[in-house]
Amino acid sequence: MKGINRKRPGSRVKYKSMYLGLTVIMLLFAYLRIFPIFKIFFMSMFNWNMATDAKEFIGLGNYSAMLRDSTFRGALYITFYIGLAIVLITVPLALAIAYAIHRNIKCKSYFETCFFIPYIIPMVPVVIMWKWIFNTKYGLLNYALSFLGMDKMAWLTNSELAPWAIIIITVWKNLGYCILILSVGLAGIPRDYYEAAEIDGASVWAQFKRIALPLLMPVIVYVTVIMMIRGFNVYTQAYILASDSSGSPGYVVRVVVYDMMENGFRFFKMGYAAAEAVILFLIIFVLTFVQIIWGNEDRRDTIMKRLRGRK
Repeated sequence: MKGINRKRPGSRVKYKSMYLGLTVIMLLFAYLRIFPIFKIFFMSMFNWNMATDAKEFIGLGNYSAMLRDSTFRGALYITFYIGLAIVLITVPLALAIAYAIHRNIKCKSYFETCFFIPYIIPMVPVVIMWKWIFNTKYGLLNYALSFLGMDKMAWLTNSELAPWAIIIITVWKNLGYCILILSVGLAGIPRDYYEAAEIDGASVWAQFKRIALPLLMPVIVYVTVIMMIRGFNVYTQAYILASDSSGSPGYVVRVVVYDMMENGFRFFKMGYAAAEAVILFLIIFVLTFVQIIWGNEDRRDTIMKRLRGRK
């Protein structure tokens, strides 16, 4: 009959096979990604000694213990300090470099490749290399600073400088990734916008502020979220810097993930370590949610109007 759209039997089999394949992948993803999150929440409710496998349900006891634990509060402070510094340094610097590369500079691919190379190097050799550079006695950094008349600085043992060692390492390694992502976003902006602005006499700064920055905001939000997650999940840098007598004392670079690993796999307090993981997860989740909402101009304007209406 005319006017009746009938699907072929072969197409139904094809769609069923596609959904079946996706179901297997989604189940595997849920088992490897979603289930562990709920498992961690469940584990945090127990006083679990991994050495003896003794489990005692204590409810929110681990969370109340964390509030009284000065070591955890110190680790949380250092984590916030390092995470925010990494974001505030990496994103603006990557944006400035990406915009400079995008603006009529020859050999763009060459510069992008040079900045991206550190990102593909594994973190362990990167930290070991920087550990030699930061060494107080024979480090290259102190040697270079000596030409400026500066005394040797204890980059790895000073409580004020050791977090900055982690910040410098993380920024150096991830800067190229952010530059590449932002460069792709800038390449997606039509050239006609810049040409029209140049005809109107707009300066380079005005073009960046009025054209590039608003159109690049979704990419900036993405890069900011990625760097915030990496900044708050710093562990390898702290672990290697504190791995021997020539490195940092553990308390100097004791970030939350480092403290969590120490409690879980050194002192076998798995319930307490799980509670720390839950707190870190909630902090990152809330900050990510706020950034995504604030990065959306329509949602941001709606929130500001509601806040003004309440006043």
